[in-house]
Amino acid sequence: MTILDYHRLKASEVKARDPARLESTVRSERADFPEHSESLLPPAGERHLTREGWPNYQKLHSLCELYQAGTAAQREFIRSQVNWNRAYQLGLFRVEATEAAVRTKSEELLRLAVVSLAIDDFTCGDSRDAILSVGSLLLAARKIGLDWSALIHGVAAISGPGMAALFQDFLTNHPA
Repeated sequence: MTILDYHRLKASEVKARDPARLESTVRSERADFPEHSESLLPPAGERHLTREGWPNYQKLHSLCELYQAGTAAQREFIRSQVNWNRAYQLGLFRVEATEAAVRTKSEELLRLAVVSLAIDDFTCGDSRDAILSVGSLLLAARKIGLDWSALIHGVAAISGPGMAALFQDFLTNHPA
């Protein structure tokens, strides 16, 4: 796929999305899901651009766990709530979680870092930014000794269509 193909896949998902129906679906699965997921996201207008004194690590950790355990509709709902500022915060989380994963050799923290990229879903840039992030995550996986293929297949399965395609292509080009 080309860089533009990833964005076309995401754009198709967004164009087909019916926000009212999506919210109704997630409420039928869990009545407080919209409020709960919103409580785990930084405020939509927050522009915390440094990790120093950063208050959102634990909330985003919990959001990534919620996303990972969620249904397809719940995951799409979470992705639909991410704007540029929130995607930037997910990037800060990803860096922090990746560093902690390498330091502690934690497979779970690295998985959550990859999940944060699936939630970002190209919101904070374009697919080239995501490719660079996946490359950093691959290096971290190698340092820990993780099964890169299993990690990426697992997260691709719960990603939006554009990010899933990018993960699969990255795995094809960088199997381990």
